[in-house]
Amino acid sequence: RGFLRLFSVKKAEGETNLWNQPNLMLQKFSAPNFAATTKLKLVPEEAKNGKSAGLMVFGLDYATLTLTYKDGSFVLRQTQALEAKKNNPEGVNEEVKLNTNEVILKVEVSAPDALCQFSYCLDGEKFINIGKPFMAKPGQWVGAKVGVFSVSDALIKYGGYADVDYFRISSK
Repeated sequence: RGFLRLFSVKKAEGETNLWNQPNLMLQKFSAPNFAATTKLKLVPEEAKNGKSAGLMVFGLDYATLTLTYKDGSFVLRQTQALEAKKNNPEGVNEEVKLNTNEVILKVEVSAPDALCQFSYCLDGEKFINIGKPFMAKPGQWVGAKVGVFSVSDALIKYGGYADVDYFRISSK
């Protein structure tokens, strides 16, 4: 059985969000109503801070559900960046401390307004909503996209990765 390993790529100096991050693995929305689900494990290696991976809805505005390694523990954050192209920083809508580095993440997208609700699951059965609903916006050249990412803060140069067990698109 395989997985996809996404190495944590450092954010460029001065970048406050993921707009210019080169290693976002995204696909265009496939339907007006759908769910995207992924299971990932974040491995920070020797770093004490600054490694993150997650699920995102990307466009001129974007939102994420991000597993972050901070001060020796794992934190799950639902974030959003409005007018991301202008390098506006991400805001945190909700944060939950986790006792694990492995989690199932999901976003449900609902027509007619492409309203997105993030949730997470620790036991393989029950999903818990997190953060606030987010209205997806098209990107600069194409429509909104959904996918996964793994990044490092600008000051953290080496190591760290996320293993993506699966990424699935399904009807809600």
